[in-house]
Amino acid sequence: MSRFVRIVVNVVTLLSLLLCVATAVLWVRSHMREDRSTWQAFGHQWECISTDGRLAIGNYFEAAVMAVRRLPGGAHEGPLLNVDPADVLEVHVRFRWLFLMFAVIPALRLLTLRRAKTRPGDGLCARCGYDLRATPERCPECGAVPAEALG
Repeated sequence: MSRFVRIVVNVVTLLSLLLCVATAVLWVRSHMREDRSTWQAFGHQWECISTDGRLAIGNYFEAAVMAVRRLPGGAHEGPLLNVDPADVLEVHVRFRWLFLMFAVIPALRLLTLRRAKTRPGDGLCARCGYDLRATPERCPECGAVPAEALG
């Protein structure tokens, strides 16, 4: 693997691990309290709610925002007759699925690194892993002398 590819893989793994840890923290926090964040951009009101192990993200057009006010527990208040369902988009995701999704890359990377770091077995060259049963004094592949042959 080239150096550039290794750096990119390490950065992606680190980013995924940080998102995994942040998701775990938010998951635990969502069972203790409800967090709500709202912001407006380009004629839309965005709302992000974290509660009961769920993350809800909504995009509301201004007309829908004026007509509906969201109450805790998912209830709505206001004249719902003025709201077109096409004006409201909500996405609900369980934190456990986000956690699992972000944990995949670090887990695969950990398995890859662990497999690469395992020591070669008996009868193999410590440097290149070549089978030394036929030539136990010196590795014909890389020229290394095994520790058993020295002593």
